[in-house]
Amino acid sequence: MNIKKPARHIPVIVGIGELIDKTSDPRQALEPLALLEQCARAADADAGGGLLRHVDAIRIVASMSWPYRDLPGALAKRLRLRSVEAIHGPIGGESPVRHLVDLAADIADGISQAALLGGAEATKALMQLMGAGKSPDWSDPDPDYKRPTAEDFVTPLASRYGLTSPIDVYPIYENACRKAWGQSFAEAQQESGVLWENNSKASARNPYAWVGKAMSGADIVTPGEKNRPIAWPYQKFMVANNGVNQASMVLLTSLELAREMGVPEEKIIYVWAGAGGHEPYDFLARDRYDHAPALELAIGRALELNRIKPADIDLFELYSCFPIVPKLARRTLGLPADKPTSVTGGLTFFGGPANNYMTHAITAMVRALRSGEGKTGFLHGNGEYVTKHHAAIIATTPPPAGVEVRNQDLQPELDANYAAVPEMLEDYEGAVTIETFTVMFTPKGEPDRGVVIARTPDGKRVLGRVLAADAMAWLIDPANEPIGASGFIYDGRDGLLHWGLQIPATRPEPAVKFEMLTPHIALVTLNRPDKRNCINGAVTRMMVRYVKKIESDPEIRVAILTGAGGKAFCAGADLAEAAAGRGAELGAGGNGFAGFINAKRKKPWIAAVQGFALGGGTELTLACDLAVAGENAAFGLPEVKRSIIAAAGGLYRLPRAIPARVAMEHILTGEPMTAHKALELHLVNRVVADDQVIAEAQKLAEQIVDNAPLAVYESRGITASAFDHTDAELAQKSIEGIQSLHFTEDMKEGPRAFLEKRKPVWKGR
Repeated sequence: MNIKKPARHIPVIVGIGELIDKTSDPRQALEPLALLEQCARAADADAGGGLLRHVDAIRIVASMSWPYRDLPGALAKRLRLRSVEAIHGPIGGESPVRHLVDLAADIADGISQAALLGGAEATKALMQLMGAGKSPDWSDPDPDYKRPTAEDFVTPLASRYGLTSPIDVYPIYENACRKAWGQSFAEAQQESGVLWENNSKASARNPYAWVGKAMSGADIVTPGEKNRPIAWPYQKFMVANNGVNQASMVLLTSLELAREMGVPEEKIIYVWAGAGGHEPYDFLARDRYDHAPALELAIGRALELNRIKPADIDLFELYSCFPIVPKLARRTLGLPADKPTSVTGGLTFFGGPANNYMTHAITAMVRALRSGEGKTGFLHGNGEYVTKHHAAIIATTPPPAGVEVRNQDLQPELDANYAAVPEMLEDYEGAVTIETFTVMFTPKGEPDRGVVIARTPDGKRVLGRVLAADAMAWLIDPANEPIGASGFIYDGRDGLLHWGLQIPATRPEPAVKFEMLTPHIALVTLNRPDKRNCINGAVTRMMVRYVKKIESDPEIRVAILTGAGGKAFCAGADLAEAAAGRGAELGAGGNGFAGFINAKRKKPWIAAVQGFALGGGTELTLACDLAVAGENAAFGLPEVKRSIIAAAGGLYRLPRAIPARVAMEHILTGEPMTAHKALELHLVNRVVADDQVIAEAQKLAEQIVDNAPLAVYESRGITASAFDHTDAELAQKSIEGIQSLHFTEDMKEGPRAFLEKRKPVWKGR
């Protein structure tokens, strides 16, 4: 054995621990911390025991199923470890590979003696408990934790078009690559089937797999009752299965300490070098969708750093959340289509424990190498939306002479050489060609909506939603080739641009109407009178648009919000849309429910309420600064009658607007109040005849417009935050507010007009 470095500087894997918790009673399921503890002790036992006391570093892959205050610290405490470097996260499916090499590098540099790398998820148990209306009694939750959502990782533009989760985005790559590689639809699906069939066979051999069932490629890619389509061209058996209770742990140390502790040579696995980088985090700001430069460079550089060729590698673990990732990776490596690309089983059949799959892949690779299935194993991890990539090698022998065991950060190189990105248009109407696309399906397996990424004649990029049944059918017809095909982008009157083979002769009424009552007063009308103006995705998107328009237009000083038809201001959320799986769209765009209730704004809004304003309608009224109601208006928060809560601001804004105990009564009983009762309680400012509501709201708006706009905005902002700050903080805000006005033209105009006994001419500057 040719080892040039001293044994104390050669990092090795000496122990692995893995656990699958398939208890039938979710109340008996182990929490992630307990899973980690068992795996850590199993890894120590696998190494022969006694190494845990040498551990001085713990890296825990970002756990998603329970918000611990300090998960690695809690694990160190349970294992009775002191003075331990403890790191948790960050999010990303590539992170276990990067963590592995980082820990190995610390051992190689003499910074660390021994280290643990692991992760755990109990998502299945959590889902079962929550489905039964229960919460797990797991330890040490972080009171300040905010669970990340898909919208934390995508832009508002992507969110508006429904491109929020990985299943929405990976098909965009799949379809673009199929065309670029010259494959027919059948050929591309066959390739996916071969990859996934091999994965399923690996899972059947893996005692820690969640499904562990071998399937034929044909069954995997063929839609059926148990294999419903999810996003074209993927079926259920082609996507990651996140509903699992799984954990894994890897124990590393130096070769010297491993030998001192009596670890058998046949159990020792060497860590080689790694490399990684990422694509632009905004997947709409990438040059193309038929390649992944970060993936290609990470894989290529890992081979180069380790002085090895793909032909010399025996075993592969290519990340497999969706087929397109190992398809891209195998082409970069030059592997044949039938080459097995997983020793673990893939995220469909083994299971997809959030960010931790590749830690399980490391343990599976260690078992395979120890058992003599090969001498070298290649690891590729992928995170987010074909975004983050990391590759490394582990083997039964030390790395070649001269290989430094550490990670190479490829980001500077990637950033410097990234190709030009097409300009993204948010407003466009006209001819386009399809760059790529997908179609999403309902839980019943029916086409629901599509998204086209297209190019204009001058090469700019534009998004289009597809709702027409004939257009969706055309996109998913295997006899057609949508990529490169012509079509049209047009305004769908729902806050989105739409795509179709033609521009329709007639278009629907807009979900929200916008008009100017005067040069300074805007009227925004919820325009779904047949649905009692309830909030759907279209309303939300258009409200986001109009809030932005009102805030950015210096001429608009006040906005009035009302509902069309006169019978209902707003009946709350469109429950039918939520039931169809589009509930997230009701809060998409960053402004919260209806695109309004949490909007950051400086200009005052007046609710002009005619008819019912129940549930979300009352919450919209509360989110406005002032309210005028018709005599037959009604307000209330009936959510408790439907076993839900008024989570769009009603629970905390109503007690601020009316006496707390009265608010509590209405919230807990769900009983409505009349317009006159609302006036008595100061929920609304004025009550007038129903046909005078808009006129009265305009009169109130004109009184505001008569005043200096900048002073109005500062006053509104401080008053609106009165319940959120102490008197001292509000005093400071007031000082800052007056200072911000001090050198404005309006500040000079006010006193001058008073002295000249004339009406001020406000300029808003």
